[in-house]
Amino acid sequence: MKNIVVNYSETKINVGKKIENDLQWYDAVRQEMLYFKGASLAFEYKEDPYLVSLKKEERIKRGIMSTWRMLPRATTLMVKDIKNISNEKIVKKWFNSYLNYNNSDISIDELNKNNISFNVPDKEIDDFTFELDRKKFDYTIND
Repeated sequence: MKNIVVNYSETKINVGKKIENDLQWYDAVRQEMLYFKGASLAFEYKEDPYLVSLKKEERIKRGIMSTWRMLPRATTLMVKDIKNISNEKIVKKWFNSYLNYNNSDISIDELNKNNISFNVPDKEIDDFTFELDRKKFDYTIND
């Protein structure tokens, strides 16, 4: 029976993080504050439904000749964030599937936050190390 210690490693993955700001814009035509969520405000020149609903006389009285104007919209922005994750769950999941597939007598000897130790029978050592190499896990064999 040999003892194999598999060390956990950390890998870096890119995670998309959405920027959400509370944005405000005062609409002078409607005379009200508008609230948005997003990265920033962008303005588009388009027909305003509020001005369309007003009568032409009311618009002219306010000094507004057109129903078209610059209207705000919130923009979205994704920022890449790098996150370190451990392969601990991957190693444990692999070991459970290895036990199920091979009907093995391997047992977990010690489990901590940096590594996991397995007691492997001598007849299974070659197959077990082959699978560890195939998965590119960092391991050491102790007698």
